[in-house]
Amino acid sequence: MKRAISLLTVLAMMTSFACFFSSCKKDENSADGKSLLKYASPTETETETETETEPVIQTQTDPIDPTDTDPTTSSSDSLQKTSIETTSYDCPTSVIGPHEIPEYAYQEILIEDTVILDKDGLTIHVNGYQLGMGTERLLMMHLENQTGHPISLNLKSLSVDGFKVSPMWLKKFEDGASEDFDVEFFLTLGNEIGLWDPGMFQIRFEVEYTDTESVYVSDPATFYTSVYDPAKVYDLPYATVLFEDANVRISAVDFVYFRDEPRLYILYENLSAEAYTFRFEESLINGYPASLFTYVGLAPGEKYIDTLYIRESDLEEIGVDTIETISGIIMYSTADNYFDGTLCDPFTLSVS
Repeated sequence: MKRAISLLTVLAMMTSFACFFSSCKKDENSADGKSLLKYASPTETETETETETEPVIQTQTDPIDPTDTDPTTSSSDSLQKTSIETTSYDCPTSVIGPHEIPEYAYQEILIEDTVILDKDGLTIHVNGYQLGMGTERLLMMHLENQTGHPISLNLKSLSVDGFKVSPMWLKKFEDGASEDFDVEFFLTLGNEIGLWDPGMFQIRFEVEYTDTESVYVSDPATFYTSVYDPAKVYDLPYATVLFEDANVRISAVDFVYFRDEPRLYILYENLSAEAYTFRFEESLINGYPASLFTYVGLAPGEKYIDTLYIRESDLEEIGVDTIETISGIIMYSTADNYFDGTLCDPFTLSVS
């Protein structure tokens, strides 16, 4: 009896091991069992010989991390990059005109004490400007809260010489507060168009009485710095218009390599009386489907320069070493019609 039990036990163990190895082999050969880090490398394409002055993108050898969801560099709404066939749009090729971006040189910027909000016992003054780390800038302000309510102060919008910047700023103040504070924002317009020294600001705040949840948005307030020159206009004559209709204008301002990373600066202008958001519907690099991402929201009359980042891993995936052309179809839409807006005509921009 003991021997019979021993044999049965051995047979059961052998059966379990066989099932285990059979299962492993099935997972190895099935699509579900493949590692998410594996991907099919595209067929190598023939390219022209590069000259010494042409920038070269160093491709990386590590597999693409599927958990990388940096919203500034990828988009699930873009084309799936499974095709390696070259495609193109039936449209003329645009070129950014020759130009130079002046280098930064320090200049002291002063702001005289200016009232920018005065309503129902709430008064806000701006009275200074300071440099922060990198592209960080600070507007120095003073607040008097005699509203009878504690408040939450949210920066609704801020523009520099007509160009929207996108700071996220929020601060709370008790009733009866009399405080100095600063508003931080990032001035990237220097690298983009050479606007290093702001001359004119326009600002709006959203004010909430936190005890009653009553909310209002202040009227736009304009104030000037000591370097303001009304004759100086940033009209960017070298920019090339990619699309224009009665509602919007989209232009390519510059293509640069910043710290060896390719970047395209795109100017969006809302010419209408409605608020719009902009995004890529399709995009190509050298004619290959690529995931380029932009998401810009503009109120009526606003304009904004967006940085389009192009990652080395994206170029590696489509087998591109040197960027020659960037193509795309952009959609703009109202807030309640995001997925069914107006498709812009396709564009192709030569950057080689």
